[in-house]
Amino acid sequence: MIYLYEHNQIINNSLIERLIQNMPKERQEKALKYKKTIDRDFCAIGYWLLCKGLKNEYNIIENLQLDYSKYGKPSLSAYPEIHFNISHCDAGVACVVSTVETGIDMQDIRPYNPAVARRVCTAEEMEQLEKSKNPEILFCKLWTIKESSIKMCGASLACMENKDSADWLISQAPGYVYMYWGENYHLCCFGTDGKIEFIRDIA
Repeated sequence: MIYLYEHNQIINNSLIERLIQNMPKERQEKALKYKKTIDRDFCAIGYWLLCKGLKNEYNIIENLQLDYSKYGKPSLSAYPEIHFNISHCDAGVACVVSTVETGIDMQDIRPYNPAVARRVCTAEEMEQLEKSKNPEILFCKLWTIKESSIKMCGASLACMENKDSADWLISQAPGYVYMYWGENYHLCCFGTDGKIEFIRDIA
């Protein structure tokens, strides 16, 4: 299940402070390192979404100890059979909870930069981008596919420069690949059941 909170309301500072206080120490430190307030807020909300998902799907309510792989992929020490991943952008934050390895990425649609695209896209994808009337939208989609695949594998984001095509990555996915267009953003998730819950209120 994917839990998605879109940034469509004013976030109360006292709420964020409470969420941060309830996070594990290493997650608190990560949230407080962000320079942008919105990144700090969404880091806290992302952990809250994880807790919500674990409670809804597994009735897990205790404090969570998170482990991290070499490249920063988080996992649950006490529940290695449960997989999750979190992503956020200026438009919102999403968390996926799954029974299989999973990765999720959520990206704002930004002005198209051909130099960045050439670093991660195949020749065929670059041709598609050059012909596209909206290359910023197409590139956002390609990027989220590539990054969510890498996050599922727990690899370094530098692997994007291997230039595996988005179509090939989808064809190799173990299970369902879910994609969603929001307002000014794109979300892609590997290793999910395709269900999504839109979160309107953070308690």
